[in-house]
Amino acid sequence: MKEFRLQPRFADMGERHVRSTAIPVWCEEARVSLYEEVSRRAGETAVFGVVRRAEYDYRRELYYRAEALIRTAVQAIGTSSATVVQEIWQNDQLAVRALVVLVQVNRVTGEKLPLSTASRIYLEELMSADGTG
Repeated sequence: MKEFRLQPRFADMGERHVRSTAIPVWCEEARVSLYEEVSRRAGETAVFGVVRRAEYDYRRELYYRAEALIRTAVQAIGTSSATVVQEIWQNDQLAVRALVVLVQVNRVTGEKLPLSTASRIYLEELMSADGTG
């Protein structure tokens, strides 16, 4: 599991709380190191991290001036994809749970590419014990 901390920005704010549209951006930011590591292991022609599907379950409001902790774990690994679970915590309370399917593609053609053995090993290290995140 990877952890990423961020301070909500004023630009993320709505009337009293963080806008729901900021959450996918936060989750993307927390996944950047994952993209870079898998892509590095895949070789020059592959890029990992194309979002195929994303679901966000908003459980409570998020607020300005309170640090957010984003936990990222791999739930499942496919031939050319991985399903990632992300949880956003604030003040020791779960606020958002996201499920995101990421695909590896050829940089030039955009076609799906199988994950390399090295990429799979790295992703397996990030799998949660129960597959939930």
